Amino acid sequence: MSQALTVRGNQIVKADGQPVTLRGFGLGGWRNMENFITEDDVRFVSSLGLNLVRLPINYRHFEDDMHPFVLKEEGLLQGIVHAAP
Repeated sequence: MSQALTVRGNQIVKADGQPVTLRGFGLGGWRNMENFITEDDVRFVSSLGLNLVRLPINYRHFEDDMHPFVLKEEGLLQGIVHAAP
Protein backbone atom coordinates (compact mmCIF):
# COMPACT_ATOMS: atom_id res chain seq x y z
CA MET A 1 0.00 0.00 0.00
CA SER A 2 1.24 3.46 -0.79
CA GLN A 3 2.14 5.81 2.00
CA ALA A 4 1.33 9.47 2.34
CA LEU A 5 3.98 11.96 1.26
CA THR A 6 4.60 15.36 2.80
CA VAL A 7 6.77 18.38 2.08
CA ARG A 8 9.75 19.32 4.22
CA GLY A 9 11.39 22.53 3.05
CA ASN A 10 11.85 22.07 -0.69
CA GLN A 11 11.71 18.25 -0.63
CA ILE A 12 8.94 15.69 -0.88
CA VAL A 13 9.50 13.10 1.85
CA LYS A 14 8.09 9.75 3.02
CA ALA A 15 6.65 9.31 6.51
CA ASP A 16 10.13 8.30 7.73
CA GLY A 17 11.62 11.58 6.44
CA GLN A 18 13.44 10.03 3.47
CA PRO A 19 13.35 12.24 0.34
CA VAL A 20 11.37 10.95 -2.64
CA THR A 21 11.92 11.74 -6.30
CA LEU A 22 8.66 11.49 -8.23
CA ARG A 23 8.93 9.82 -11.63
CA GLY A 24 5.80 9.36 -13.65
CA PHE A 25 3.47 10.48 -16.37
CA GLY A 26 -0.05 11.71 -16.97
CA LEU A 27 -2.57 9.27 -18.40
CA GLY A 28 -4.54 10.52 -21.36
CA GLY A 29 -8.01 11.76 -20.78
CA TRP A 30 -9.38 12.92 -24.11
CA ARG A 31 -12.54 10.89 -23.61
CA ASN A 32 -11.90 10.40 -19.89
CA MET A 33 -12.81 6.71 -20.04
CA GLU A 34 -13.59 4.98 -16.79
CA ASN A 35 -11.88 1.68 -15.94
CA PHE A 36 -9.23 2.00 -18.62
CA ILE A 37 -6.31 1.27 -16.31
CA THR A 38 -6.07 -2.13 -14.64
CA GLU A 39 -4.00 -3.70 -11.86
CA ASP A 40 -1.77 -5.22 -14.58
CA ASP A 41 -1.14 -1.70 -15.89
CA VAL A 42 -0.19 -0.54 -12.40
CA ARG A 43 2.29 -3.42 -12.05
CA PHE A 44 3.78 -2.56 -15.47
CA VAL A 45 4.17 1.12 -14.56
CA SER A 46 5.86 0.10 -11.31
CA SER A 47 8.19 -2.30 -13.17
CA LEU A 48 9.44 0.69 -15.20
CA GLY A 49 10.57 2.36 -11.99
CA LEU A 50 7.80 4.95 -12.09
CA ASN A 51 6.11 5.97 -8.86
CA LEU A 52 3.57 8.57 -9.99
CA VAL A 53 0.57 8.55 -12.33
CA ARG A 54 -1.69 11.55 -12.86
CA LEU A 55 -5.24 10.33 -13.41
CA PRO A 56 -7.78 12.35 -15.36
CA ILE A 57 -10.78 12.78 -13.08
CA ASN A 58 -14.27 13.91 -13.99
CA TYR A 59 -17.02 14.94 -11.59
CA ARG A 60 -18.94 11.82 -12.74
CA HIS A 61 -16.47 9.73 -10.73
CA PHE A 62 -17.99 11.25 -7.59
CA GLU A 63 -21.61 12.16 -8.40
CA ASP A 64 -24.17 11.73 -11.16
CA ASP A 65 -26.38 14.22 -12.92
CA MET A 66 -29.57 12.76 -11.45
CA HIS A 67 -28.28 13.26 -7.89
CA PRO A 68 -26.08 16.37 -7.87
CA PHE A 69 -23.99 17.04 -4.78
CA VAL A 70 -24.55 13.48 -3.49
CA LEU A 71 -21.28 11.57 -3.18
CA LYS A 72 -21.32 8.16 -4.89
CA GLU A 73 -20.66 5.28 -2.51
CA GLU A 74 -18.92 3.13 -5.17
CA GLY A 75 -15.56 4.79 -4.61
CA LEU A 76 -14.59 4.72 -8.27
CA LEU A 77 -11.00 5.73 -7.52
CA GLN A 78 -10.49 3.26 -4.68
CA GLY A 79 -9.54 0.39 -6.99
CA ILE A 80 -6.60 2.21 -8.54
CA VAL A 81 -5.50 3.69 -5.23
CA HIS A 82 -5.47 0.26 -3.57
CA ALA A 83 -3.61 -1.26 -6.54
CA ALA A 84 -0.67 1.10 -6.04
CA PRO A 85 2.44 -0.66 -4.69
